[in-house]
Amino acid sequence: MKALALHMPRLLSVLILCVIVALWASVAVGQSATSDTATLAAPSRVAFVDIELVLERSASVRKIMAELDSELAKESDAIDAKKQEARRLRLQLEQQNAVLSDEERATRRQKALDLLAEVDELEFKFTRKVRETQRATVEPLLEQVIVHIGKVADRRGIDLVVRGEMVLYGRSTVDLTPQVIRELDTNFEELRAAAMKDKLESEGKAGRQPEILPLVP
Repeated sequence: MKALALHMPRLLSVLILCVIVALWASVAVGQSATSDTATLAAPSRVAFVDIELVLERSASVRKIMAELDSELAKESDAIDAKKQEARRLRLQLEQQNAVLSDEERATRRQKALDLLAEVDELEFKFTRKVRETQRATVEPLLEQVIVHIGKVADRRGIDLVVRGEMVLYGRSTVDLTPQVIRELDTNFEELRAAAMKDKLESEGKAGRQPEILPLVP
């Protein structure tokens, strides 16, 4: 298994599409609901943001993703080491098969099978942990990206922001992407706190000392 650093961009790209679509859908629903209760004027100022470019170039996002990657990479490397050991055992068995006794041959074969079973279990747990990390950390991070896009739009007096890939034509004056990147990079601690909230809370619970009640005579 390659280090997660090689896979995270692909995983993140898939997650971006799912989460951003969901978030924008919720925004559209909210706008629709508002229009039912009040008469809104048509948007007078429209801008766009390239979400993928924001996530690619924001130093804050990259730093948070690197932190997640470093935590998961150790488990990925451990699985790789066990895979290599299983391959070594299988190759050794093939090379020495003719000179081994039936008992030794069966013992080594079983050892290799047990190691492969352990690898399968570790990979299953690792895949589940990656999914949990995406749900608990990456999704809140992307939600914060949307929040900060809204802050930039408010400061610029923008009425409507669309995704960059939906734009067929747009002048540089209506591209909020660079400003959103700057916004994210000046709010690193806020982004990290949102992304790591579940992780920090679980670590706090794990490190909390249990209360010791006094003995009552």
